Amino acid sequence: MINRVAEQLREITSWPRAAIMLIVTIILLVTYFQYIGPLEEYGGGAPHLDVRFGVGYSHADVLKYFDTLGVEGRAFYAKTTLFDTIWPLCIGVCGALWAPLAFHNNFWVVVAAASPVLFGILDLLENIGLWIMLSQYPEISQSVASVGNAITLVKQAMIPGWVLSIPGLPIIAIFRRLLG
Repeated sequence: MINRVAEQLREITSWPRAAIMLIVTIILLVTYFQYIGPLEEYGGGAPHLDVRFGVGYSHADVLKYFDTLGVEGRAFYAKTTLFDTIWPLCIGVCGALWAPLAFHNNFWVVVAAASPVLFGILDLLENIGLWIMLSQYPEISQSVASVGNAITLVKQAMIPGWVLSIPGLPIIAIFRRLLG
């Protein structure tokens, strides 16, 4: 299975695709952090649900946060969550494109691609949960809040992997190419 996954990644990978995806990912990441600024104001300074690092959130936290956001803030959160879906998926694609360029061994290709890809998938699932909670407000299901929180905490555990992968894989790939 590892060999099949690595070969499929090699089939879609090229230097131009990987380079373009890296540039797009960086631009979207920087844009996202600029875009979400007003969310902190709507939330009265409280961090939004998907960045409550290490502590997560409870059902009561969701209700309180959404109440603090107000109608306009909740609408803005829904829009930022849509944008928040795009760049993490780009991180996953970026990791998948750069891993075969950085490593020749199939095992390491799959291992190197795993963290960014899992991060992108988990972020998508997290955002689906946020949209469900936003649409259910004020009658938010406790189970949706619990599952959403669990996904958020697991996604947060993937952050060090993609933070190292996105600059690390291109650097390794460039060195491998230069050194032949």
